[in-house]
Amino acid sequence: MNNTAKLIISAIAILAMTAILSFIVCGAGAAGSSSYFSVVDGELKTNQVAPFSFAFSGTKPTVAKETQAEFKKVAVYLKNNEDRALSLVGNYYVSENTKGDIDLGMSRAESIQSRLEKLGAPDGSVTISSRRLNNIEIGDKTLYNAVDFVFSEKKTDGMSGGDSSDSFSESGGSSMMSGFSIPFEKGQTEFDSDGKLSEFIEIAKSYIEGNPSGKINITGFSSSESEAVTMARRVRRVFRSNGFERKNLGFSGEIESELSEDDPLHSRVVLEME
Repeated sequence: MNNTAKLIISAIAILAMTAILSFIVCGAGAAGSSSYFSVVDGELKTNQVAPFSFAFSGTKPTVAKETQAEFKKVAVYLKNNEDRALSLVGNYYVSENTKGDIDLGMSRAESIQSRLEKLGAPDGSVTISSRRLNNIEIGDKTLYNAVDFVFSEKKTDGMSGGDSSDSFSESGGSSMMSGFSIPFEKGQTEFDSDGKLSEFIEIAKSYIEGNPSGKINITGFSSSESEAVTMARRVRRVFRSNGFERKNLGFSGEIESELSEDDPLHSRVVLEME
């Protein structure tokens, strides 16, 4: 093989690795791609425009004029369709650097929420939460579409819509930085399927509908790994009974090593959308 051929093969390999890294950095963005931003819900179908972006460890978005125009369409759609609600899920990597107790995911979601409200989205129609992505060392990169747009039906009984941020931002003092937590009694593998879990399931359904390859990770934490796995498996059954496919559900169990056994969240199951 001559030197020219070797150089061509090396260039192709580098381009391939760059493409793979770009996909990883993007996470599960609204468009599912770093190449464009676009959302679809009912009669709403925005144009494919430049993706909005955040600097690595940053909270201030860069939004092109054409993308801002599509944000306006989303705001108008919510204003004209009072039965629809939008949940913004801010993504962040554990490897990103934070100052103090700043939740990068929540800050990113808030920045997009603020833009939509300034563009006319009704108060209470846009809620926010945070999601931690796998900890990978990617250096100072740009994250594209790092806030997911998840539409759902706004219910009048408070199960979703205006109160979603209160229900999903906190659970026993734990924010969505650590996922939505379901506490278990010490030594028990049964739990009460309360309203908040039902609310999470409804938002998860909308998320999977818009992201067919998405996944709900169900992770049990307890003093015993086998007990943690059993807890996660029981929660998974609830999702299965609500129509979720196995391919969209992941479950595992881990030994809790950070919280004391006296902490009400020592034995828990954490739900995260990926």
